Amino acid sequence: MINDVQDVKDVAKEKSRQLNCEIDKELKLQERLNRIAHDLRDAVDMTIEMRQQSPQSKGEVTRLWENFLGQFLGYIKHRSKESKDNLLSGISWTRMKLF
Repeated sequence: MINDVQDVKDVAKEKSRQLNCEIDKELKLQERLNRIAHDLRDAVDMTIEMRQQSPQSKGEVTRLWENFLGQFLGYIKHRSKESKDNLLSGISWTRMKLF
């Protein structure tokens, strides 16, 4: 009986440790995404400033964004195929109210 109780306690401790580890990972991911979102807002503001100051730079700025978005979305597609886990599945463009 004592061993059974200890086993239950050990299992509960391990599950608690695993849950805390998952929460830590989620918090780290959220922090990283928040930093990236901040950097992207800065890049958008810089883009607007550049396009307003120099209309002839619009084409080059557009190419920079196309390159960035192509690399980013291409990497998501590549890693989705590699991991056999569609990283964009379940993401609703409507819920994001993007457009």
